[in-house]
Amino acid sequence: MMKKGSIQKVVMKNGSQVLQFDVNVLLDEVIVQASIPEVIKQALSGSVTWQQRNETSLARFLAGSSQFPAFILALLVCDAVVQLDGGQGEMDLNNYLLSKKRQQAAALWIPVEVPGRKVAMAKIGLTPAGRGIVIAAAGLLIEDGTVNGARLALSGVWPNKHWLSTAADKLVAAPLSEDSIQAVVQALQEEVDPPSDYLGSAAYRRAMAGVLSRQVLEACG
Repeated sequence: MMKKGSIQKVVMKNGSQVLQFDVNVLLDEVIVQASIPEVIKQALSGSVTWQQRNETSLARFLAGSSQFPAFILALLVCDAVVQLDGGQGEMDLNNYLLSKKRQQAAALWIPVEVPGRKVAMAKIGLTPAGRGIVIAAAGLLIEDGTVNGARLALSGVWPNKHWLSTAADKLVAAPLSEDSIQAVVQALQEEVDPPSDYLGSAAYRRAMAGVLSRQVLEACG
């Protein structure tokens, strides 16, 4: 059991390294960890102020995560895992966020220094709160030129949710190429269901989802 407010770096049985954060840790304590993925540092800077980072614990974030969409996407593409309270096991963050009744979390696990993992994030437009109207993030595991794992996450293109796109599955078990990226972009634009509001029409958001997804996938190449 982790101590309240503690942070541990753990080597798992398969040799991978994970930063384990008790849910009482503040977001500002996450961003200062030397081994934290750069995409997470990017997500917690800029539109997220120092005051917000020092007022928001991971528990508060997990309970009402929509205030920090870029942080959600960064965690999703970095394969973050939620450790459930009371010894009830672990849950992939995406499944945890989508669950209708979220169980209480005890800790957040973030894999770090993963060999072959490349991540990138991009956004376009700004809301009054300084967040991107559409944000995209990608995380690829590439070994010997072949994509062995792919995650593509977007916000602003589904109603009130932050989703992993199933289109990214098209990248797995093949080299990353212009053709494979184009196939993902086409599938993604059919998959998204963007809202229309004063910040942007559905057509604009759909187009930007494709532009940003291409951008982050190319950045991982």
